[in-house]
Amino acid sequence: MQFSRTAFAVATCCLACLTPAAVSAAAFEGQIDMAMTEGRQTFNVSYQTKAGHMRIAMPVPGMGETAALVDFEAGKIMTLIPPMKAYMEIPFDVTMDEATDRAASAGELKNTGETTEILGYTCTKYIYEEDQGPVEIWATDQLGQFMAMPKGNPMQGGGAVKTGWESAIKGNFFPMRLVALTKRGKERMRWEVTAVKPMSIPDSAFAPPAGYKPFDMGAMMQGLGGFGG
Repeated sequence: MQFSRTAFAVATCCLACLTPAAVSAAAFEGQIDMAMTEGRQTFNVSYQTKAGHMRIAMPVPGMGETAALVDFEAGKIMTLIPPMKAYMEIPFDVTMDEATDRAASAGELKNTGETTEILGYTCTKYIYEEDQGPVEIWATDQLGQFMAMPKGNPMQGGGAVKTGWESAIKGNFFPMRLVALTKRGKERMRWEVTAVKPMSIPDSAFAPPAGYKPFDMGAMMQGLGGFGG
């Protein structure tokens, strides 16, 4: 049961903020390592990008490394499921008008004018006001456009919808450090880039390994009796 939920979470980790601008924004080629902390849990994520392709991977206990492979030109995401040597494929199709409307209704990333250097990259501080409290973001324009994790479960209707700072991203904007606070100033979430590694990424990194077969999401849901089981 836990395996299915984890696989689905990784499968949908890029859906919400995919826009046509993202294809041209990915000028950086290499790997970016991030540590994401929420509550008592910290997740180490590797983020690889190359000319219209992206791979987001994270270690999952009992599963090895699970990854989401994004092909912007083909308009699809493939999620690897190592224990089954299988992958799930999810299409996406976001028009320019839809992306523009989404960004317009998302709110404003307020530029504070403050700058600092993080891992050799000049970063500007932005503030975004969420219902739960402010989000402080130190972002650089040198690493392309960040693709964020969606809130909610797109299997429950309406798709994976972003209503926070992630939907307000326009153009080259990559958070190097993010701290989300409550209205009382208590930290509720943090993530930081721990390493930026410019390197040549082989095309094979963005395709399922040899021997992996397509996985039937409908069959999995029937076998597990849905996510509520």
